[in-house]
Amino acid sequence: MPLLQGKRIFYVEDDLRNRAIVQMIVEQHGARLSFERWGKEAVAKMRASLPIDLILLDIMLPNNVNGYDIYAQLRQDSAFDGIPIAIVSASDASLEMTKARQLGLDGYIAKPIDMDLFPRQLAHLIAGEQVWYAG
Repeated sequence: MPLLQGKRIFYVEDDLRNRAIVQMIVEQHGARLSFERWGKEAVAKMRASLPIDLILLDIMLPNNVNGYDIYAQLRQDSAFDGIPIAIVSASDASLEMTKARQLGLDGYIAKPIDMDLFPRQLAHLIAGEQVWYAG
């Protein structure tokens, strides 16, 4: 059985190339990927996509929104309680990983994504384990 069989992952990412790579990986491993590109409508789109097994957030998004803003909105909405949320970013991991931990996120995965490791990292997050990967 594929590693992520039947799992539902929501990804907020403005770069279509990055989204395509993640989509290819998760679909090869049996998961379904929903996404939002601009950040402003992310929480509403996630609500419409429930149930979700994992939420992945890029940090740097357009329109004066960032992944941490979306995370703060999610944590104020009980519909998302218990859903693991991780950052997937090319930002400086030495700074952002510390910030993500302090805010209470479940993980940080540095870009570029390790194509072999990434599905296992997602499976660990879905299983309730934290994943902190600086590349």
